[in-house]
Amino acid sequence: MPHRCLPTTLLISLLLLSGCELFRKHDPDEDPLSKLPPPTQEGNWNAGCLIDGYAAYTVGPPRGQNASGCWAEPSKEGTLSIQAYFSKDVGSLVSFWLWDSLGTGLTYPLYNQSAQNQVLLSMNEKDFKSSDPVSGYVTLSRYEPAAGVVSGTFAFTMTNAEGDTVRVTEGRFDAPLIH
Repeated sequence: MPHRCLPTTLLISLLLLSGCELFRKHDPDEDPLSKLPPPTQEGNWNAGCLIDGYAAYTVGPPRGQNASGCWAEPSKEGTLSIQAYFSKDVGSLVSFWLWDSLGTGLTYPLYNQSAQNQVLLSMNEKDFKSSDPVSGYVTLSRYEPAAGVVSGTFAFTMTNAEGDTVRVTEGRFDAPLIH
């Protein structure tokens, strides 16, 4: 009789030792991606990304001091500036300047030289300047000046002068074009 209980006892022991993932409830707060706004294309002031794995996101149009929000401004020279102020979790600002011809579905590699597609990231006590080494891209999923909408995705890695490296992933923005 003791040998018949052995497989059952062994199975129960293994389930208990493994933490029993089958029975754990998933907490959405554990997943930083669940905090980001959905990728939309309506010009609704939203942006979000993971900065070194932490969620950074806007919460609608900018309002008052320390407001968050995302918007874009085209210049007369044909460049596009995209700004996102994140007030949630990491408190930061990300700015993109796109110098190439603009259009829906186009991807823009990021550089650390003037008059090129650039990014600037400022977060809490660390700054990453547009002249710092960068590897990444911005993709415009919708660029419609007549409708006043620009949306897209982004990801990049930068290293600042102090040697700090930041990795930004899962980036998305949906901004009105401000003229």
